[in-house]
Formats: sequence, C-alpha cells, structure tokens
Amino acid sequence: MFKLVKKDTFEWPVTIHIPQGGRHVDKRFTAEFRFLDLDDIEEAITDDADFVRRVLAGWHPDFTDADGEPIPFTEETLDQAARTPFIASGIVRAFFDAMGGKEAKRKNSR
Repeated sequence: MFKLVKKDTFEWPVTIHIPQGGRHVDKRFTAEFRFLDLDDIEEAITDDADFVRRVLAGWHPDFTDADGEPIPFTEETLDQAARTPFIASGIVRAFFDAMGGKEAKRKNSR
C-alpha cells in the first residue's frame, strides 16, 4: 500500500563531470535535496545557480576538496557550488533523475 508521507528532504547520489585535459573526470557525492512541488520547481528552474540554492539542503562528507578533505555545507560553499557550471549541472541533473524515477546507481568503492 502507498502512503503519502510528508518529508522535507531526501538523499540522492550526484555525479559531477569535471573537465580536465580534454576529457571529463567523474566525481560522485551524496546530496540532500529538498522536496519541491511542481509550482516551486517551475518557479526555481529559471537559472541553474538559483535552482541549486533552492533545492540543495546539504551534502555528505564525500563532497571533498582536491586533498580529499570534506567541504562543510555553508552558505558560502553552497554559493560557490551553485556558481560552478559543472557542479550546478550535475546537481540539477541528479535532482531531476530522482524526480523522474531513475534508479540511483551506486558503485562499490572497494
């Protein structure tokens, strides 16, 4: 039986395609997204950066810097991620994959 349960957020994997040396290097992290209704999505989708600020509620410690150190989720780091095109597009893509019912593919990192 389906039960409509009100939750504010959900976790979903995000893949970022980082341009490097004429190719893309894929990096993954787990994001915490806000649930938005269709009206909110339509209002927010005018710009990737604004959409990221609206939909992203946090990220796990697997969102790291070049040295592998976790990047804390703050207003400043959210803004930096939202203004970085390849990060913003990965976040937007992951959100709509989740909303469209695409199954999250998690690779075993071992």
